[in-house]
Amino acid sequence: MSRHPLFRFAPASATLLAATVLVHSAMAEEHDTLTHDISITIDEIAMLDFGSASPVSFQVVAPDNAGDVPKVQASNTNQRLFYTSVVKSGESRNITVAHDNSIPDGLSLALQATLPTGPGSGALGTTFGHDFQNSTVIDASGTQVVVNGIGTGFTGTGSDSGVLLNYDLSVTTHPIDIRDLFTHDGEVTLTYTMSAGN
Repeated sequence: MSRHPLFRFAPASATLLAATVLVHSAMAEEHDTLTHDISITIDEIAMLDFGSASPVSFQVVAPDNAGDVPKVQASNTNQRLFYTSVVKSGESRNITVAHDNSIPDGLSLALQATLPTGPGSGALGTTFGHDFQNSTVIDASGTQVVVNGIGTGFTGTGSDSGVLLNYDLSVTTHPIDIRDLFTHDGEVTLTYTMSAGN
């Protein structure tokens, strides 16, 4: 007579205990503190802009009386210079100006630059570089520092922000210079550059 195979079943309570152990094992791998890395990159920034697109304009015209020096009429002689700067730690920048040697003979172009003003913030520098807080001739000797010691900061872009640039053109009265003043139309290109300071 054949016998039926003997099947053994684990009690229900044993199966439940095994499942409970697995759940507790999974929970043991959880942590109460997690870290998450955030990558931050800060670019170097050097940006310049003018507050107005209107060109500075000068015209040499006849004086009020014969025998006097020719006079200069001007328009839009004030310009606002805005800038934004982010530098490496310990470094600074300057803003320089240079012209293209096209100022007509017999004339002198000067610039006055105020200290940065307005709602901006940061290390905005000073205009003592070539004493541009007084009227200073822009000459052909190369670049001249208008603003020095700029760190990280921004000037703002309002009507009272940035550095106020005031241009002045005058007729030179020295005999050697005035004799070279001739009828002439043209443009003078001034180049402002923000670069690493000394």
